Amino acid sequence: MRVLVVPESQEQAVSLEAALRAAGVIESERAAGGGAEAWRRLASPGFAAVIMGWKLPGVGGITLLNRVRASPQHALTPVVIVSDFLHPDDFRLLEEFPCTLHLNMSAPIEAYENALEQGTQQADWHRKNIGLLDGVFELAEGEPKQAFEMIRSAIAKSPDPLPLGILASRGLRLRGAPHLAERLLRQLLTAAPGSTLVISELGKALYAQGRTEEALAQLEKAHKLAPRNLARLCLLGDLALAEEKDEAARNAFRHALEIDGQDPHAQAGAQVSADPRRLGTRGKDAVALALAGILNGKGIVETRAGRYAEGIASYQAAIRTLLTREPMARVAFNIGLGFLRWSKPAEALQWFENAQEWSEGGFAKAGKYAAKLRASGFDKLAAAGATEVARDLKALEADAPLDESVFEEESIAPVVPSGKKP
Repeated sequence: MRVLVVPESQEQAVSLEAALRAAGVIESERAAGGGAEAWRRLASPGFAAVIMGWKLPGVGGITLLNRVRASPQHALTPVVIVSDFLHPDDFRLLEEFPCTLHLNMSAPIEAYENALEQGTQQADWHRKNIGLLDGVFELAEGEPKQAFEMIRSAIAKSPDPLPLGILASRGLRLRGAPHLAERLLRQLLTAAPGSTLVISELGKALYAQGRTEEALAQLEKAHKLAPRNLARLCLLGDLALAEEKDEAARNAFRHALEIDGQDPHAQAGAQVSADPRRLGTRGKDAVALALAGILNGKGIVETRAGRYAEGIASYQAAIRTLLTREPMARVAFNIGLGFLRWSKPAEALQWFENAQEWSEGGFAKAGKYAAKLRASGFDKLAAAGATEVARDLKALEADAPLDESVFEEESIAPVVPSGKKP
């Protein structure tokens, strides 16, 4: 197991590394520069877990944790926070994120081993059940009500129904059935009335239905319980923009930027809320597409300039603003193209496959890229040298065009210039 150690101090670094060795962890790497260095290192694959302090130098623990959990690559990477400095509100934030555990500085050696094992088990459970739910949706053949009944039966039999219900509600919402997601979440809420995660997911399901006032009430309730969830702050800002509550939107994005001044969604939201006229029209769909358009455009500029990590972060933020899978599929294609430009073929293949899946097979270009990569063996080149990857990348680019827009990124929605009507 390869573990990234992100200490609060030199003293804690020595203590954590000694505890990990005693717990049987053979391979660990230290990010002595704090959260910023840790985030750069996590851009490379291979870390099985992260052990981190909370009062980190530079980019702090709250910022790093929000970044890690917003990243698809690390959404399920076990994170163990070792600190005596957490605010009481932050414990509820940790409960919202899967595979996230806390130890006090005085924790015994066996606690580290148990925490790593528990985090790994949680990650395996989530991956397994995400796969099972995908299978349910496929068996239902586009009939959300049939999928809902199958899921409800599975939840009733589950020894741990809450996390399974959360995963299922997200699947229903993203597949165009937020009303069924709401039904499921309200059932979960009766069993866990104080769950920040259930309350927050209910707010998202209501927002996807256009019931913005009800959504705002639920999301604000969750925010009061755990006020440093950056993604929820950005969603509150989006919702306020949709409802023309511009001051509330500016406040939400300002607080989000206080958590992470480099977050692309918070930056785009602050930009739009400072001059809401650029939206042209309001409403949840218009706001989601406008913000996604800004973030997608920024991603295109960054990746074409060779700033791949920044560009892909902007693309991923665009996906988080969107409410339906069709535009998400187009941004997923751009992420695949960004990884392809970055000579990371395995990651590129995964995102082209995501784009094809999210479009339910209707995105021909993504399917062609995925097929081309598989046929060319790109999925096996993750460990190949840069020269070999670059050579094969050039061969793919020089090959017969896949369509008229080969190596051209997908657009989302134009941003209306200030003072002009769409």
